[in-house]
Amino acid sequence: MKDFLIALKNSSQCNSELKRLLKKRNDNFWFIYPLKFKKDFLSPFDLSLSFNSEFYNIYKSQIDHNVFNLPEEIKFFLSKRGKVALIVSDKLWYFNGKNFYYELHPLKIKHKIRQWEKGVLQESDIKNYLENIKSSLRERGYENVFISLDGKEFIFSSGVLTPFKIFYNYSLKRLSYKGVLVVIEGIDGSGKSTQAELLYEYFREKGRKVVKFREPSDSKWGKKIRAKAKYSDGLTPEEQYNLFLKDREYNFKNNLLPYLKKGYIVILDRYYHSTYAYQGAFGLDKRKILRENLRICSPPEMLFILDLPVNEAWKRISGRKKDSLFESIEFLKEVRENYYDFWGNDVHYISADQPPNSILRFISKKIEERLNRKVF
Repeated sequence: MKDFLIALKNSSQCNSELKRLLKKRNDNFWFIYPLKFKKDFLSPFDLSLSFNSEFYNIYKSQIDHNVFNLPEEIKFFLSKRGKVALIVSDKLWYFNGKNFYYELHPLKIKHKIRQWEKGVLQESDIKNYLENIKSSLRERGYENVFISLDGKEFIFSSGVLTPFKIFYNYSLKRLSYKGVLVVIEGIDGSGKSTQAELLYEYFREKGRKVVKFREPSDSKWGKKIRAKAKYSDGLTPEEQYNLFLKDREYNFKNNLLPYLKKGYIVILDRYYHSTYAYQGAFGLDKRKILRENLRICSPPEMLFILDLPVNEAWKRISGRKKDSLFESIEFLKEVRENYYDFWGNDVHYISADQPPNSILRFISKKIEERLNRKVF
C-alpha cells in the first residue's frame, strides 16, 4: 500500500478523482483542497514511504499534531527571518514579537481570492496584487510576508511564506534546534561505521562543532539488543522492535537533541531507517515503524545510504563475528531492498564499493552544501 498526494481545484473534481482511483487500487490518497500547489497538478504524486510522509494527514486535519506541532514550528521559523509581516485570518498564527506586523482580518485579500475562485480574476491578477502588497511592506522593512487565510493554502507568489510552503520547504525535520542531524545507513559490511568516523574527524579538523553517536546506543535497552543479537533465538522481531524504540527515544532525548540545540553537526551511525529495513525484513508493518518512530524523534536533515551488493557485503563481514539475529545472505537482500524505499532531496545513495576517501569527499561536500543553504 502506498501514499499519494493529489492537489485538486474543486470538490466535484476531488470526488470524481477519488472514486476513479479507489476502484483501481488499495492505496492511501491525501487530497489538498483548495491548493494552488502547482499549476494543473492533478495527477497523483507518490509519497509512499518517504521519511516524512507520516507527518501529515492533509485532506482534513492537514497536520498530525501528535507528530508535528505546526504552530510552534512556524513560530520558531518566522522568528529567525527578521521582520515578518503576517496577513492572517486565524489567531492561531498571531505571534508576539517586535519583528511581527499583523493584519488579522485581511478582508480585501480574501475578497480577491473569492473572485479568483469564481473565475472573475485571473491568477496573474492575484500575483500582481500580492506583489503590490509586498512592495509596500518592503518600504517599511518587511522582507518576509506570511499569509494564511482560514487555514487554506494559496501559493501565488515566490516571496510569500505560507504554512504548507514552510512545511514542504523547510520542515522535513523539527525546527526547534539549530544543528544538523546527519545519518549514515546501509546493510552490514557497507562501511557506514567507517564513514561516520571519517566524517567526524573531517569536521573536527575543520573546527566545526561536531559529535558522533551510534545506534543501538549505550542505554540499558541498547546493551540488551547487542547482547541478545548474538543468538538467533535471542529476541522475537516484536521484542527487537520494542527495544529499538525505547533505545531510540532515550538516545534522541538524551544524546542527539542536546547537541542539536547547541548547533552541532550530529553524525549518527544507524537510525530508524535501520529499524524500518531490518525489522521490516522480519515482516513487521513498515508504515507502523515509520509512524511510531517519527513520534519520538526527528527525521535527519541528511541521509546517506551506502549501497553494496549483498554478496560483496557478505565477503566483507565473513571474517568477523556476525549477529545471528540479523545476518544471513537472504535476509540482507530483503534489508537492502527496504532501504530503497527512502527518497527525497537530502537522501543520497552512494555506491559503497569505492575507496573510503572517495565516499568521504562526496558526503562531506554534500553536507557543506547543505550547511551553506541552511535557513538559520
